[in-house]
Amino acid sequence: MENKDKPKKPKQPEEKVKMSDFKFFMKELEYNYPVNYPPLDFKGISEECLTYLKKEILDNLINLANDDRKPYLNRLKFEFEENLKRCWATQEMLNKWYEKYNTNEEDALNDRTFNNPIFIILSDEPPKFKESFEKGFNFDTEPMQNDFYNFFFGKILRDALDFIQLQVAEYSITTADPQTIIRKEIHYNDSPTAPHSIDVNDFFKKIEYLEITKIQIHNTVEKITNNFELEKLKILLGDFEFYMFLSTEDKEAEYSIDDVFKEIDEWKKRGKEIPYRTIFAPVKNAEGKWEKQKQEDKFIDKEKLLYPYHYFSCYEFKALLIDEINKKTMPPEPPAKKTTTGKHQSFKYIGKTSEQEKITYLFNDLKTLKLIDKDTELKTFRKIFSGETIEAPIVWTGNPSELYYFIKQLHSVQKKVIDLKQKQWEVTTLCFIYPKGIAIDRSKLKGLKNPASAKEIEKAVKSL
Repeated sequence: MENKDKPKKPKQPEEKVKMSDFKFFMKELEYNYPVNYPPLDFKGISEECLTYLKKEILDNLINLANDDRKPYLNRLKFEFEENLKRCWATQEMLNKWYEKYNTNEEDALNDRTFNNPIFIILSDEPPKFKESFEKGFNFDTEPMQNDFYNFFFGKILRDALDFIQLQVAEYSITTADPQTIIRKEIHYNDSPTAPHSIDVNDFFKKIEYLEITKIQIHNTVEKITNNFELEKLKILLGDFEFYMFLSTEDKEAEYSIDDVFKEIDEWKKRGKEIPYRTIFAPVKNAEGKWEKQKQEDKFIDKEKLLYPYHYFSCYEFKALLIDEINKKTMPPEPPAKKTTTGKHQSFKYIGKTSEQEKITYLFNDLKTLKLIDKDTELKTFRKIFSGETIEAPIVWTGNPSELYYFIKQLHSVQKKVIDLKQKQWEVTTLCFIYPKGIAIDRSKLKGLKNPASAKEIEKAVKSL
């Protein structure tokens, strides 16, 4: 008898990045090369697989945030370009076969009346060794199948790469020269006592698993980029983004869907709010221009849920590279006015030293919500929670009511910073400014209505 009281299995949350069609596409290329079945069959199957892959890529690009799209597309490009190294057949080689059998490409590939010998050969199963001894065997069969099969193999990969390039252009993604994206080794040029080369993946892995100190990281980056040369820093950053893309994918694979639901239950028991990612998709407005639009669909943030501290050192390393790149590219800021009066100069975070990485979560959330300037540096943002004098205030790009609500949640409601005894609005004017250097008038902050983004701001502050 069926147990009607048996609880239903929770619905599996949708993955942010789907890779099933990509893996199937790559598996077909791997499994069927060299020739395993008729070349014309392979041509039709691979074209159908590419159609499904294109749909999957478009779905992923909608669900991915801007910063995630570039490493995702770079991952696909890397796989396709690696397989292209096995392609040697050219159109000229195929033309020689057409000429030898006195036919053309259209008839050779589409004459289903079996009047064309090339069509017959390309439609047949690859010959077995013993068949070559049979009477009437055409010794052109094997080399012709190999040539056409390899040509189709390369064409489908190039079509996939062309599609990737279209998405890069559509989303205005800046990509590095493909020849500089993945480096297996970075060579030392300035230190005779240093090892000849260092494996980049090994270096990144040591950072991820805390097997290298900060001073070692800094010294290594200094050496391999020839004292922080701009172009080498950009190459290293591109390599690291690609490493992170692969690593996060492997990390997620360590956890089953049951692990996810189990952890969700634990969070609910402890009264903790389940972390979700805010996804923005590109949408054309009435003027035909692309703009970001927040998606209603919820995607569980597995990193915050299952392994919130695992990549902390990686984020610090990435911030180091970006900081060095900014030093080379951004114009020097005018000296900020120092405030020496008053007891409190900034907010003071009440969390433990071991919980400082939570400030990074808040930093990322405020950027995602477009409440602080996109060029804000993490170390500058951390300063406003230090209790020390602020030299470079944060540019608040949200509206005044959002700033009011943020400070209210931070100081008075959720109490993530020490009590400033009614001085929180004075400190706010020291820590934040509006765009174009416009000072914040504290008298205009008090008593503002809650903004439409109130719930998102509450969630962001809860990450502290």
